[in-house]
Amino acid sequence: AEMVEGEEVTEEDNILQITEFITVNEIATLMEVGATEIIMACMNLGVMVTMNQRLDAEIIELVAEVFGFGVNFIDIKDFTAEEINALLNSAIENKNHN
Repeated sequence: AEMVEGEEVTEEDNILQITEFITVNEIATLMEVGATEIIMACMNLGVMVTMNQRLDAEIIELVAEVFGFGVNFIDIKDFTAEEINALLNSAIENKNHN
């Protein structure tokens, strides 16, 4: 599964493991769609957003649904500093390999 800043996609069941208030750009990366597609989906829901805007839980769930994803919100407070560092490091490594 691809890791992005403490978020991951569980490929088998298309569940996004994310924290609330991720940006349009981050959710686009996780779902492997263009940020403009996310922006268009939000516009179709009557919500105007920009690429770097943070989305609330309700919008994230609606947008994910449009692209066939479920959402499982994780609380960053549930992670230890070591786990957060490991997630960030793997995200950086993935970014460098792309």
